[in-house]
Amino acid sequence: MTRKHVAFIAPSLGVGGAEIHLVQYANALIARGLDVSIIVVGKDTTVASRLHGQVRVLTLDARVRSPITWLRCAQAVRRLKPDVVVGWALWGNALAVAGRLFGSRIRTVIVELNYLPRQLEAASWVERLVVMAIVKGLYGCADVVAANSDEIIKWLKTILGPDVVYSRQFNPMDFDRADALALEAIPERDSQWWTGVRVLAVGRMVLAHKGFDILVKACAQLPESLEWKLILIGSGKDEHKLKEIIDQFDLSHNIKMIGSIDNPFSYYNKADIVVVPSRFEGFPNVLLEAMAVGRATIAADCLSGPRELTEEGRVGVLVPVDDTDALSEALSSLILNADRRASLGLNARTSTKERYSEHQVFEALSRALG
Repeated sequence: MTRKHVAFIAPSLGVGGAEIHLVQYANALIARGLDVSIIVVGKDTTVASRLHGQVRVLTLDARVRSPITWLRCAQAVRRLKPDVVVGWALWGNALAVAGRLFGSRIRTVIVELNYLPRQLEAASWVERLVVMAIVKGLYGCADVVAANSDEIIKWLKTILGPDVVYSRQFNPMDFDRADALALEAIPERDSQWWTGVRVLAVGRMVLAHKGFDILVKACAQLPESLEWKLILIGSGKDEHKLKEIIDQFDLSHNIKMIGSIDNPFSYYNKADIVVVPSRFEGFPNVLLEAMAVGRATIAADCLSGPRELTEEGRVGVLVPVDDTDALSEALSSLILNADRRASLGLNARTSTKERYSEHQVFEALSRALG
């Protein structure tokens, strides 16, 4: 019997939550006996090393917006002859569906990973025009429109209508791998410095997105009597700006920036509180990872993801977006209450295991693939 062949189309395989989850999906499909190919439009294939050896990777090393790239991508799909094409995020989705313009009748699934309305707020009018043209003109042509949060699906329904087939695709969590990584030691220089109640935040240093400036300002309002230290993990264009904010509030003795690392799970495991102060998300992987390891979390109630993940705030603390005072109060409360931290962490672990195990997530994907 011929094995079903699934071909993903992704803008890149660089280091990022969306790319890492694509790797998980591809590996899981191989484990289930399917053939898997990934067409990478750009040239960044950093996380390709994590793929199962049987996953075929075809790199176009092209610009995603070039008409020539669209033709090359359609030609690559024809050569691979998959049974299903899966688009991954906006431009991957556009290319997957655009294959229909070149005569393809292959089953097509698109996966939207970002809450586009929030992104469009900060975009130029040209960018907004392009994105909405893709969503309105192409998304509805897919056989299945999938997204990783209810809020994204709700928004897509207002654009595409109720007649499209929608699928809720949670981000998967490999609990066995997370537990193993959590047991690894963190560098001694960090473990010795990280005293008192250990607070952690992880993400790209892009303040307009991740909101780490709000977190620093919230820390500046904490009572001097509290004993805490915050480690910030991640790199990005606003690292210097964030360092200036830390210095402005004279918090360098309490806040340490350590850049990007390979294994954040070892830090989750040592943390007492993990904070996700994002101004917007598609689906906050850091929040899912921290909860899966059993950490108490505080998250900004942004669109989209935190409210779903925390079960409306039952298994994690939610605060309003951009609210320095509320975040500071939540931090202070958890710093002072070890019992509540333990309870939140235990409930978070149980909740995520019930809803985000790889088995449940991949069953939903299998149904979408048909």
